Amino acid sequence: SESLALLSIAVFPIFYVLLSLHAGKIIDKYKYTNVVIVSALLMSCFALLRFYAINFWALMVMQCAIAICQPYLINGISKFVADWFSKKHVALITSILSINMFLGMAIGAAVTPIAVIQLGFEETMLLMGVLSMISTVLFILFANSNTDRNSINANHVSFFDYINLAKQQKIRPLLWSDFLLFGQVN
Repeated sequence: SESLALLSIAVFPIFYVLLSLHAGKIIDKYKYTNVVIVSALLMSCFALLRFYAINFWALMVMQCAIAICQPYLINGISKFVADWFSKKHVALITSILSINMFLGMAIGAAVTPIAVIQLGFEETMLLMGVLSMISTVLFILFANSNTDRNSINANHVSFFDYINLAKQQKIRPLLWSDFLLFGQVN
């Protein structure tokens, strides 16, 4: 059904909300390059395993595993920017990386139906898994952290910190606009 098919996509924002705070703590604790490498390897492996999914529920398990890895990849962006760029350029570089991420998602969404028609569903899953693994290998080969720059110390963060932040009058418009705009768009 459409609802069931939607669930295979809905797992991404669900796990992102559930795991983002944890991802931030883990990234601070273990260096973003290490966390991104482990997450990307796991995500690429599960993307490759989608090719072997024998039914919808097996595919759903793979989608959930990929969705679990995603916050650990995406939340590394801010740490990367803080590690490599001056405060003067943080917003610009974060914007460029965010554009790149959403551009990649848009291209993937546009190419997938064409690939499914041309190659077939299973072959498209295999192609996407292979491309994911190639990207992961390239990251492993070329990514490194900036040891010259002092990173922010890891602090204990909980969901209550989010609630307290949301109570601050100055940040409410941003939180509400993000909540409504991303909710409506997605």
